[in-house]
Amino acid sequence: MTRRIAFAISIALLVVTLHAQTPDRSTGADLIVFNGHITTQNLAQPEASALAVKRGRIFSVGNDAEILSLKGSNTRLIDAEGKRLIPGLLDAHVHVLNEKANNYNVRWDGVPTLKRALEMLREQGLRTPDGQWVKVIGGWSPYQFKEHRLPTMEELTTVVPNRPLIVQNMPITKRF
Repeated sequence: MTRRIAFAISIALLVVTLHAQTPDRSTGADLIVFNGHITTQNLAQPEASALAVKRGRIFSVGNDAEILSLKGSNTRLIDAEGKRLIPGLLDAHVHVLNEKANNYNVRWDGVPTLKRALEMLREQGLRTPDGQWVKVIGGWSPYQFKEHRLPTMEELTTVVPNRPLIVQNMPITKRF
């Protein structure tokens, strides 16, 4: 199975919930993925080996035999070759690049100027080994800076020219 197909299936699983609908058996499924290990979001059926897609929606999940019975003359078949398929995880946030013990983070909370924030970023970039990400992590806001603005892409690539870089902007909120 190519990466492109795996990506397409992952996206379909991300967007669609695995609620079974009554299949239209007269024309068959548009797509059937079989011979897989499919993790579902259904507690009554936590795993299946096949799924059927019709009009861009997953309409049936089950074992190979029952899902292959939904094959029509125009059904595209994908053999998952025993690989694992999981639904997309819907979450309100992500922890970008939180890798093992290596921690090349910069925190800008309380930094009074963008100029100082960029100096801190340059310093961290110089300390960060080749191939590692330099990260500005949350807790800061552009409004805390005297300049009242975000850094520009040109400023960021000037201070960290030779490392991958991510700047996470999570505004500070007041707590009462």
